[in-house]
Amino acid sequence: MNTSNKSSTRQKSNVKTRHSLLTSTSATWQALSQDVQGQFYSKFNSIVRDVRNKDPKWFRGLFCIGCNEVLRNLDGNIVGVIFSQKLFSLGIGSHILTACKLKDVPCIILMCNTEMSKWVPGPNPSISCVGLRRKVDSERLNYLGLKETECAYESIRSALSQLIIGYQSTFEVPYLDIYNINIPQVQIRPLNLKTIVVNPKIDYPKCMRRSEKKKLRKERRKGSNK
Repeated sequence: MNTSNKSSTRQKSNVKTRHSLLTSTSATWQALSQDVQGQFYSKFNSIVRDVRNKDPKWFRGLFCIGCNEVLRNLDGNIVGVIFSQKLFSLGIGSHILTACKLKDVPCIILMCNTEMSKWVPGPNPSISCVGLRRKVDSERLNYLGLKETECAYESIRSALSQLIIGYQSTFEVPYLDIYNINIPQVQIRPLNLKTIVVNPKIDYPKCMRRSEKKKLRKERRKGSNK
């Protein structure tokens, strides 16, 4: 019997997808307008101009790059997030907003990432999500071979942090927003649980017979059901 196509003949079981708190959000958001986005880009480029001319990999010394790396480091290692609104069409945009709300991290939602894609050097400069690091790591700067000093990078990082705070986008995650706390979007009902009191574990003597152990276990079960 040929079993090579056995897996293809199996019927797929109906599996319900589990939606977590992060992925099932109905967050509302507003991207920067074209004029405001232009102002943000202008100030951003002004802050990083000097270091960008010296270090081709300057961006990697200041930012976590990509959705996965941003979300992994959002807990304490990132002070601001910049991402393109196209991520909402992929579903992960609301995920990022919810994570930022939970960690109280300001974020900027761009109309497009055309300008941001120019910040990252390399043959494939397309990028949609970055997170500004909480501090500059001197070992990382040395590993990347960056020429500018740690003090200079820290000064730039601090200025970018203030820039993100000043231009942060407006967004709401209804069931996490304090202003909507009296209008819960998610109703959590208490479970009807029956409390069972379990007696401590009994250590039987090695010399005790099996029948005697069985009798003691039976008496123990009766006592717990009263």
